[in-house]
Amino acid sequence: MPDVKPDPHVQPLKFLPILYVLFTVLGMWAIYMLCHCLPRIQLGVPEHAVDFAVRKHAYIECASFNVVTVLLLASYVMCILTHPGEIPLNDPNWEYSATPDPGQNIVKEKKKSGDRRHCKWCGKYKPDRCHHCRTCRICILKMDHHCPWIYNCVGFHNYKYFFLVTMYAAIACQIISITMWDSVYKSVDNRSPFFPMFCLVF
Repeated sequence: MPDVKPDPHVQPLKFLPILYVLFTVLGMWAIYMLCHCLPRIQLGVPEHAVDFAVRKHAYIECASFNVVTVLLLASYVMCILTHPGEIPLNDPNWEYSATPDPGQNIVKEKKKSGDRRHCKWCGKYKPDRCHHCRTCRICILKMDHHCPWIYNCVGFHNYKYFFLVTMYAAIACQIISITMWDSVYKSVDNRSPFFPMFCLVF
């Protein structure tokens, strides 16, 4: 008996990891922009007192970080909204039969007995690298894993976006760790107000 995919809107608690990720990304963006970039841009400082070398670097850092953050969020949204792919519906090549056609050879992965792999929950033959997800309750094409942070499986159609999310997140973290040393040092050395110091250090 095939499983019926549950309506995700009836499981609101499973959206909490997504909200946590978005809150973390936006929080890091706010700290970087408000506690690092804007002070270095020196808004409101008289023109004769501006350190133009620092301001130039701040513009470059601000632009780079914002571009990476936008790409990160776009990839994350696409990763969530893109269906990973499932076994084609109403296709006789994948409908399970107790007496399969022995001449049909469209997959490489087979059981030890030589029979085609099939899903007992979906009632269909499985393409290569296809696995049943018990959370999504369907067979996912080229399934990698079910990720609670995107409330979706990572599979054939959204694997690219998942890879881009991890890549842009790594780049954003590198930008933060490399460029913020000066701001972190000054926040401690100059006895800045507690909240900016807390955000920069911790």
